Amino acid sequence: MHNYIHSHFIIIHPQFQPQKIRATILAVDDKKIVKFCSIKPKFPKKLICCAMFIEAYDQYELIPLHQAFTTLKELDNYLNWMYESLKEKYESAGAKSGFAVVPLVFESWVPLRRKYWEGEHQEFTHEERTHKFLNFYNTPELYKMLVVPTFLNRENNTFDYDIALPFTNKSSEKDLELFMMHSDYPVNEYASHAALYLPGEPMRYNYETKKVEHPQRKSSRINN
Repeated sequence: MHNYIHSHFIIIHPQFQPQKIRATILAVDDKKIVKFCSIKPKFPKKLICCAMFIEAYDQYELIPLHQAFTTLKELDNYLNWMYESLKEKYESAGAKSGFAVVPLVFESWVPLRRKYWEGEHQEFTHEERTHKFLNFYNTPELYKMLVVPTFLNRENNTFDYDIALPFTNKSSEKDLELFMMHSDYPVNEYASHAALYLPGEPMRYNYETKKVEHPQRKSSRINN
């Protein structure tokens, strides 16, 4: 993992990827030595993950957002400034766009260790992440979602959270550790834990009407 450095951390496409700075053995924050894994995050019981989908000429593209949301209102506020520019860009090329949301419910803690920020890391590309999410949105009941802490509010020691990556239900603790050890995905180095969440069914979110179209099938573990 990389140590997280707060910027305008809104990732919806490669041009919006976060600044990634290589973690060193002693990271520095406000001229103090970072106490790795020293703050336990207060993960919300429920979260929402969201993806933008683009349809053009019988082709589909999925753009999974990184930020986790606690409510649809919070998601809507996030989309206000971003959606219109993207809508204009894609619709001018004859494309249609929309959003899919998936409710998430906290399942378990994932301990973080200082060694995850040390050693060599491999780039985790937008294309790799998108491929994982395509499978997730088709069959969410086969996955659990890894959520990681990002920006730390020092006034109250609370974090923002990122939707990192879906892992299959058959994934082991070793699989999670390998991702943490070798991926360059940014995670706040103060955080002591990440978390796994159970997903519900994907639902369409209409940004203009602010309405959600609920799923027809009931295979979900949490929508029922």
